[in-house]
Amino acid sequence: MKGDEERADHMRRELGIYVKTKEMEILNQDNEIADKQDDLEKAQSNAARLQNRVDSSILNSSDKTLELGQVLASIANMEQRAASMSKKQSSSAPPPPNAQTTESHDQIQERVSRQLDAIGTFVIDYQEIIREYEDSLEQLENDDF
Repeated sequence: MKGDEERADHMRRELGIYVKTKEMEILNQDNEIADKQDDLEKAQSNAARLQNRVDSSILNSSDKTLELGQVLASIANMEQRAASMSKKQSSSAPPPPNAQTTESHDQIQERVSRQLDAIGTFVIDYQEIIREYEDSLEQLENDDF
């Protein structure tokens, strides 16, 4: 019987050691899970921050693209008006509104530069016509006196 008690005590001690070891393993794994959870939350926060930056950049780019399109359409419209008022054909036909174009950046820049030159020439000519008209009116008024 004494051997059975010793054996039982020995088994209880081994069981206690085993239980303590497993409890420590579980605690270590819980700590690892908590660390991984923290890492995940930090990564998700960083991903959300980066996504906000990307969204903001896309929105900003879209706004700038819209503004550029409006400026280009305005330039084309002004060139058409100048050409129609001066009874000349436009030096470069603008693309239709909302048309998909395969022009490169340099080609767009060159086209817009030509259009702005045509507008500038029209404005200068128009100012000269007005000045000559005002001069002729002034001359007529001076001749009448």
